[in-house]
Amino acid sequence: MENFFGTDGVRSRAGHPPMDAETIVRLGKAWGVWLLSQDEQKEGAPCVIIGKDTRESGDMLAAALASGIMQAGVDVVDAGVLPTPAVALMVRDHKAAGGAVISASHNPFWDNGVKFFNHEGFKLTDSEEASIEGILRSAEIFVQGSIGRMRASEDGLSSYVRFIVERAGEGESLSGLRLVLDTAHGAMYQAAPEALRRLGAEVEVMAADPDGRNINDGVGSQHTEALARQVRLTGAHAGMAFDGDGDRLIAVDASGNVLRGDLLLAIFALEAKKGGRLNPPVLVSTVMSNLGLTEALRSAGISHEITAVGDRKVLERMREKGGRIGGEDSGHMIFLDPHCTGDGLFAAVRLARLCRKTPLEELALCMKTYPQVLINVPVREKPPLEELREVQESILASENILDGKGRILVRYSGTESLCRIMVEAASEEKALRACAPIQAALLAAIGGVL
Repeated sequence: MENFFGTDGVRSRAGHPPMDAETIVRLGKAWGVWLLSQDEQKEGAPCVIIGKDTRESGDMLAAALASGIMQAGVDVVDAGVLPTPAVALMVRDHKAAGGAVISASHNPFWDNGVKFFNHEGFKLTDSEEASIEGILRSAEIFVQGSIGRMRASEDGLSSYVRFIVERAGEGESLSGLRLVLDTAHGAMYQAAPEALRRLGAEVEVMAADPDGRNINDGVGSQHTEALARQVRLTGAHAGMAFDGDGDRLIAVDASGNVLRGDLLLAIFALEAKKGGRLNPPVLVSTVMSNLGLTEALRSAGISHEITAVGDRKVLERMREKGGRIGGEDSGHMIFLDPHCTGDGLFAAVRLARLCRKTPLEELALCMKTYPQVLINVPVREKPPLEELREVQESILASENILDGKGRILVRYSGTESLCRIMVEAASEEKALRACAPIQAALLAAIGGVL
């Protein structure tokens, strides 16, 4: 049970602790008990929304979570397969006590996880997760005598598409725009094509035939090669790639060039500032962001707030600073008010509107991207990095390679048994050279197998 909650909820290999049915039943009970402790002043049983992506283990884990929740005396609305941002919006629309999504995001099908939302559609804070974990660790989870009920909801998809069309599209036609969508065989396979077609775009769809095991398999936001080829082949204006649960967006321009999250954030922030819609003039992203993003924002008079990794951390800082736009280089894009969480489709529609006026390759000129190398090192354990003398010495050696012109970030993944090395430098060759000693030191000290 060590480090039960990670960067984005709970995640591991499906069928193995903590993603086994027995643990998830207990997690559902613990969450239900915690919800009731937060909901004492309201009449009637609270309810929660549960959605999932297209993984084959989703049915088992959703049923287990719902079982535990109902045993605690909380009602459940089963939303079925639905993108993560759609579940967050459903929580608000239904005035539910909370929501959960069974998904492992961009991971392969054999992994799964649970993400939690509060009654406002925001992800739970660290302290809230710690409270639930405290209940979960109890020898006995005490529940009320009443039993919750479950009902299916069939309006989640239609409500979400309507929200996207009205709030992201804002009545603007995308007629004449040709797009290729890669839905990763995931939760966005229905919503994305429907919303963009309703707005008038000509849409070709890839990776939209989920079978429970093909989610993210060589497709989606992590694998844009096939999308880039199809965009060039068809002469489309742009390509849009989502991840398995639909909260990320990576774009491809007409020439097949990939636009990651930092570049998209720069485009959105600069266009909003130009139109007088970025008030206050601030953008929030993480320590993984490219130095080029900071420079582009500074030149436009936009403050750059930097947080720890995780879209939850980005959102917390946005709310603290009054920011309207934030996200991560991985593709999470948050447009706070009208939204409450990262949404790949919301971002895709906003980007499509810009592309209809200005080619994506021209929009991309707003930011210089510094070469950045990211290496994932499998680890068998996660001791504090500052206690690994050889690793710290390797980092110092690598900083000498950069000679003050770049940066190094070494951190553990919050959701996988990995240590991530990120090096930014004046050239890719220098970044790779700086990565090598750190990678070797990590493998020698704590290296594992995937």
